[in-house]
Amino acid sequence: MFTDPIGGPPADAIFAYLNERSGIRVYEAWWTTIAPDHPILPRAPVELVKSQYERVPGGMLDPRQLGRVYYVRRVPASVE
Repeated sequence: MFTDPIGGPPADAIFAYLNERSGIRVYEAWWTTIAPDHPILPRAPVELVKSQYERVPGGMLDPRQLGRVYYVRRVPASVE
């Protein structure tokens, strides 16, 4: 499961309640901030950060090794 690379809901709640439970792994998808059209699921292995609060190396993720993937993100309110 991937979340937005920002603190607060829903990412904080997803990490607190789902990460490392029942086989679920949650990752902060920091690479989505590289460009607006950057894919959510990287095409090649990517380095992870430990957490949104600890920006230190946290290992590597090879998306080819993942099964089902979900992306949970915050959708800003529309401006009218």
